[in-house]
Amino acid sequence: MTSYAQQDASKLLEKVIAHMTSFNNIRFDFTYRMTNQRAGIDESQAGILYLNKEAYRVEMNDQQIICDGKTVWTYLKDSKEVMVTDASEDPDVISPTTLLTGYHKEYLTNFATDPAYERQGLKIIELRPSHNKNFSLVKVVIKESESMVTALIIDDNGGNSFEYDLSKMKTNNDLASDFFRFDAKRYPDVDVIDMR
Repeated sequence: MTSYAQQDASKLLEKVIAHMTSFNNIRFDFTYRMTNQRAGIDESQAGILYLNKEAYRVEMNDQQIICDGKTVWTYLKDSKEVMVTDASEDPDVISPTTLLTGYHKEYLTNFATDPAYERQGLKIIELRPSHNKNFSLVKVVIKESESMVTALIIDDNGGNSFEYDLSKMKTNNDLASDFFRFDAKRYPDVDVIDMR
């Protein structure tokens, strides 16, 4: 890949990030799929993702992940536990925010090809870590005409692939001021495990 193509990929990603961060917040419906061919794993489920600058909230059937930019609360519904960690605790963790805002410091950026996406008029940008991480590759699938991310595919070093297909985007939602915080009072009998 030429230096010119790398710069074009970075410019497109910067344009998408500027567009996505221009909203007060964004809500996506998504489908999550985790596969590992060696282990015979193929699991999927649907969820909702909210983004607001450095804050995010992920809602799935069995868990919620809520981050206000400083603290992450991971609520496991079946076990009625919430684990509390610092958002910046692990530099290898990929959050929607760090992926979109910190990519240029941490990754080598290139265009990639995939006929399935290209037939839909989508562009794929590969992000490869510039130094050792727990994952080997991130693919960001972009609808260039709307400057929006439509999918993320993350391959880790253990042979797992995590795919997030984003759909039904809605911007500038009317959210409560504490929407990106976990309030244990709203969850009777929850066991709070503070790991900070």
